[in-house]
Amino acid sequence: LPLRPVVFDGVAPSPSMSSAIGVPLGEHAASMFRVTPPYPLDATLPQTWWSVTKDGRVKASLAGPNGTYSAEVAFANGVRMAVGTASGGKSVDIDSAGLIRLHSQRGDTDANVGVELSSDAGAVRIFAGGNETSSGPIQRFAPTGGGEGSAPGLTLEARQNVLVKAGKSVTLSAPQLNIRDIGKLQLSANDAVDISSSSAVGTTAKVISTTSTGKMSLAFSGPKDSLPTNGALRETTFIGTPITGFVGGPADTYSMLYGDRLETFALGNDTTAIATGNITKVTTTGAYTASGTGNTAVLGPGGAAVTAVAGGAALTAAAGAATITGSASALVVSAGPSIVRGAAVTLSATGGKVGPIVSGSDLDPLTGLPLILLGMGSPTHLLSI
Repeated sequence: LPLRPVVFDGVAPSPSMSSAIGVPLGEHAASMFRVTPPYPLDATLPQTWWSVTKDGRVKASLAGPNGTYSAEVAFANGVRMAVGTASGGKSVDIDSAGLIRLHSQRGDTDANVGVELSSDAGAVRIFAGGNETSSGPIQRFAPTGGGEGSAPGLTLEARQNVLVKAGKSVTLSAPQLNIRDIGKLQLSANDAVDISSSSAVGTTAKVISTTSTGKMSLAFSGPKDSLPTNGALRETTFIGTPITGFVGGPADTYSMLYGDRLETFALGNDTTAIATGNITKVTTTGAYTASGTGNTAVLGPGGAAVTAVAGGAALTAAAGAATITGSASALVVSAGPSIVRGAAVTLSATGGKVGPIVSGSDLDPLTGLPLILLGMGSPTHLLSI
């Protein structure tokens, strides 16, 4: 009776020696070696056999007691294999029910490579369907620190250096990416570094330094979620206090070695509120100019000038004295009438007389007539209340 050796039934292993009647001649067994476990061994142990089919293929089923290795082979020297392809372009198809361990004690003499997995024209895929569970608490809980659910499913570890290199791009995709427990993180790009997030980006460090050797641009859009109630587009807060070790002095410094600074508000206000403190602006060489709707105030080497080209100019002291002092002279000029008004008006000059001013409305003591009728007084210098 011709026999047909069968190892796989589709994709599942189902080793057997069955009748070869009605099957192609090439699938018939040309030779067969079979071992049946003798008494008093377990009678349920499957047989071990191997066979060569008439079309030249080798099929084998190696059995043995549970918990043992069905085959143990020791090679004194190297092993070299050349494998062609079967249907679907497959060369070596291994389906293991447990751990597959590949270990090398040392590397080769050319580049000290111990294990190499490569494909000249095809992709290489490594997939892990579960997490480590029996590597001890230190390995399971570190470096993620998230418990057993965060234990690694795929571990790439080197005693010294790890290199991940691609000719085109490297993509890391995960709901969460943790880079932690490292001494130094260095990002270096020949062209550009782009960091984007659809929600938030946070940075925390003892010292943060940013240097731009070309141009730096910051654009703030918003508000957040397009809701006006979410506040300003940018907020800057300095929270140093004596409790944190800040005892005063400059909390924010700005230095420009050369060039100008330009701020433009297309529509909006610029408001500075100081609860306790001062505002000081100093120009060592040059002038300080404030301008509003064409009216200007200029403080410069030539003096101080306030010019109102539209409207009036008012100097008001609501709760104190208003003083205009000139070391050489003081001049008040108007193209129209000029008025000096007060509860009392005193004109003082060094070496002048002291007493009331006589006006054209005063009466002549001899005639009883106003002095203006006698041609006395200046008609364009008037006293009024």
